[in-house]
Amino acid sequence: MATILNLPDEIHLLIAEHLETKTVYSLIRICRSFYSSYIPCLWSNLTVQPAKGYTILEPVVRSHAHLIEGIYFSPYLAQDYYTIDFPRLRSLYLETFFGDKCTSCYSKGLLVQKLDFVRRHPFIKNLVYQHGDTVPREFWEVIVTEWTHLVVFNFSGIVKDDAQDAFWRVCDRVQTLRLSGVDLLLKNTSILSTLPFQRLRTLAVSKYSFINKFPYRAWPLQLLEQVKRSPILKRLEWSVSDTPFPVQRFQETLVEEGCWPTLCQLDINDSGWTDQDGAEMLRALPSRRLTEYTRTMGGKFGPLTFNCMREMCFGHLRNLTVRKCKGFTSVMAQEVLMECVHLVTFQAPHIFVRDIATAPKPWGCLQLKRLKIHIAKEPEDEAGWEGQVFEQIGRLGQLLYLNLERISRFSAGEDVDGVRPHSMETLDLRLPCSRLKNSSGTVDGVELGGGERGGGGNGSSERGANVTCWSHLVHLRNLAFHGDRQLLGMEEALWMTEHWKDLRSITGAFRAAICSDKEDLKRLFAKHSVIHFEVPL
Repeated sequence: MATILNLPDEIHLLIAEHLETKTVYSLIRICRSFYSSYIPCLWSNLTVQPAKGYTILEPVVRSHAHLIEGIYFSPYLAQDYYTIDFPRLRSLYLETFFGDKCTSCYSKGLLVQKLDFVRRHPFIKNLVYQHGDTVPREFWEVIVTEWTHLVVFNFSGIVKDDAQDAFWRVCDRVQTLRLSGVDLLLKNTSILSTLPFQRLRTLAVSKYSFINKFPYRAWPLQLLEQVKRSPILKRLEWSVSDTPFPVQRFQETLVEEGCWPTLCQLDINDSGWTDQDGAEMLRALPSRRLTEYTRTMGGKFGPLTFNCMREMCFGHLRNLTVRKCKGFTSVMAQEVLMECVHLVTFQAPHIFVRDIATAPKPWGCLQLKRLKIHIAKEPEDEAGWEGQVFEQIGRLGQLLYLNLERISRFSAGEDVDGVRPHSMETLDLRLPCSRLKNSSGTVDGVELGGGERGGGGNGSSERGANVTCWSHLVHLRNLAFHGDRQLLGMEEALWMTEHWKDLRSITGAFRAAICSDKEDLKRLFAKHSVIHFEVPL
């Protein structure tokens, strides 16, 4: 009789894509056949970061070099690693952790080794370069002339004047271009006016003032002007702190010149944006099939923008992120969840229990996989409303990520909802048995919300719908909640790990777990391979 051992390696590899690394390790230890099948999975992508504890000796890497398809090289890495040949290498990540950016950790002559490395690996498709050294002209010239398969280019660093021509020609070759914190020394950007960017599908330009102190000068706007020649641009990201997004030029480019007919994903962050700016930008899109829209760094998202989005995008929208923007109300959030049936990801500042419970129909976004929103309760909410919210979320059977935390701070200025959701209570995630155990309504001097305070409270009673409605979220991997008005303990932790078999992380305080319970809680999460982050109040 045929068994799983009789399957070809190709099928084993397909199975391994759906297994945890821990499970793959177990299979390798118990069966020689699995060892030969799954060792390539474990070595296909490798991270070598000595300073962070991911030390893999150079001879070990060399002996498995024929299996490695993607590799992460830390700036701390010894030069010997750059002498290894990786015949299957397709993704090269020369990245730096945030804390390493101010550290001098580059060996003398290491750039020569990197130059030799790129010459010996001409088939790379994905390049991420974020090391702090200044790359010489020869490095970019090798990529332009010898790397004929490059598709994705992500760069952060310094480009000297004599290297700019070669650097921009590399940018012109790729389909995905991400430039973050790029410093162009001197002002020789004349090469930009000669490049068509015919292959470009994704453009992302970002700079954050608290990280990158140097001015960006004019090159981002010049790049945007040239990219309008790209006939297949699909995604545009812009988050440049000292260069406002040119809304008027953008509108003229789209309307008058008929550029970017396939543009359908926008991620624009500009704190100076008005509601009118957002509306005009949406109206200017040649494509009426906007599938992704992101605004996370301030500005105004008001009724003009929302009405345009309702008219043009609700039938196609898959991902909507609106964080720290003035004007996005709870009613807007509720309408998005009801009407956008193709929605996969949704992030918004808050939504009120009353708007969910009194809506004319349930949420239509049954394909939703990621939901990040603070659910706020008001004192006058009816007792059964919270239970209706639990039932509504419980219908989202595809949910992988549920984050109910408050955002760190609400934008100052006009508050359309007329209240501050961060001062309100949120969903009581306790099980009915836990609510009965603690009927005082306080913990550590903090008053809690919850149904145990009587039928006229602002939550559901223990007899009504509660977190047990979420037992249907069988695919849930990540849960986050704000802990200042919660009193979760071992009962809830046991219930979560029992019903959510795919759970990987929980962010939030289990404040009812005290003394010995805390050790039991750690052991429980360790047993189920769940990472727990306890957010301080």
